[in-house]
Amino acid sequence: MKTIKKIFKDTKPSVVLLEGLPADETPSPAWYVEYAKACEKRNYDEVCGEPDYAAYFVNENGIPLLSGEITDLEITRRLRAEGVSAEDVVGFYTARILPQYFREDPAFGKSEAVFQSKIELDLKWSRKTLQTGAQFGYPEFIAWLKKHTDSPISEFVTANPCAPVTETHRGLSDGLR
Repeated sequence: MKTIKKIFKDTKPSVVLLEGLPADETPSPAWYVEYAKACEKRNYDEVCGEPDYAAYFVNENGIPLLSGEITDLEITRRLRAEGVSAEDVVGFYTARILPQYFREDPAFGKSEAVFQSKIELDLKWSRKTLQTGAQFGYPEFIAWLKKHTDSPISEFVTANPCAPVTETHRGLSDGLR
């Protein structure tokens, strides 16, 4: 966060490319600007991150905000062209969101029903958006995840091993901004 603040102070950027903003978004989408403002009010709690802090500065300085991402479909097509299986693409896309789900809803890591429901929604999104043709349901995802990780799923979905956001964001009011 200190680095972001320093960059805005020292370089005065004319445009900012932001990680995590969907590739098909319009410049400086209002929904994200409002989200960044809400993060500022909450002092960048464990749900907010560096991109949200940068988006707040972008808005405050009237700088256009653009996505620095390519679409998930473009990534998928490239991976498939390189020989990555449809199941591995879908499994990866689902597995990478697990820590975020845990941060957003503590019940996600404690309730099998909540866990399964979220995964099934994500798999539905994957079938529609990634267009891999993979018939990858919840049981297949669990088998895929167990095959590709040494950690028990109960450890994998905690916030700290994959993205220690809760630890790095505490104390923002203690001199980081």
